[in-house]
Amino acid sequence: MNKQKKFDSVKTMRRIRDKMSKEIEGMSFEDQCNWLYKNKLKDPYLEQLMRKAAQQRNATDGVSHRS
Repeated sequence: MNKQKKFDSVKTMRRIRDKMSKEIEGMSFEDQCNWLYKNKLKDPYLEQLMRKAAQQRNATDGVSHRS
């Protein structure tokens, strides 16, 4: 039995990742967060990424970084 996939999640994830990488290339972390916020209404997958970025930012706020 050879079933052909109707949906290839790995291929789709890679396509989305590559497209996003091109769009945010060269942006600062803050610019990336703003980009995610602005685009979340256009792409449902971005909402989860935006939440993760906000969590990361909150985790690093108030943390002193040693030079």
